[in-house]
Amino acid sequence: ILFVAPEQLDDIDRFRFLLSLPVSLIVIDEAHCISTWGHDFRPSYRQIVQLIQKLEQINPDLKVLGLTATANHKTELDIKQQLTTTKAVQVQRATMDRPNIELTTLHVCGLAEKLALIAKYVADLAGDGLIYCATRENTEIVAEFCQKKNIRTIAYHAGIEAEQKRKLQTNFIKGEYKVIAATNALGMGIDKPDLRFIIHFDFPGSITAYYQEIGRVGRDGLAAKAVLLFDEQDIKIQQHFINSAQPQIE
Repeated sequence: ILFVAPEQLDDIDRFRFLLSLPVSLIVIDEAHCISTWGHDFRPSYRQIVQLIQKLEQINPDLKVLGLTATANHKTELDIKQQLTTTKAVQVQRATMDRPNIELTTLHVCGLAEKLALIAKYVADLAGDGLIYCATRENTEIVAEFCQKKNIRTIAYHAGIEAEQKRKLQTNFIKGEYKVIAATNALGMGIDKPDLRFIIHFDFPGSITAYYQEIGRVGRDGLAAKAVLLFDEQDIKIQQHFINSAQPQIE
């Protein structure tokens, strides 16, 4: 088994050795990233198509499996178009319903009320959980607040060195912390089947992102909770992200 990050395929000549091997299956995880309609498009995923085309010339029976939990119909069609080379793509879609996750939305006003609810919920909820924040600053605020409440908590965001982030994830999965307060830098890398709760300290950027993030809990099939703290002022944060992503007119 060879695991490859799509970004490594930007230098596809590095993988020319695969042409001399009996590769029978390529698995594309988070396949929605191959689509410009996907919520997390990554251009390097398009290099996978080139690799598939080269390998199919050697092995016409090559199988390709794409996996995603967050592709809407338009994204699905685009994935099919991207991955259709010499063979048609078959789609098997399961339900997106996760009946073991209890969803709760609480209307709040201001940082103090959010932190008070964090203290209440984390103390009452069993097991370990994630608190998603929209900014690095908020992860640090939440982590420091929880630590003062004697809750084993760490902050996780893109400003932390890669090696330290790996250690934090490993220690969290081992159960050394009850809570990890994170931005979406935690992304798709966390897989802890016994996570019992997710709290959104700030509301996420889209419904798709929300579904992706609450999908971290209850993967063992047991009861789990997802709590969204909704403050109308948080709209300004998401609007800032949208504006920052747009090119400036000169």
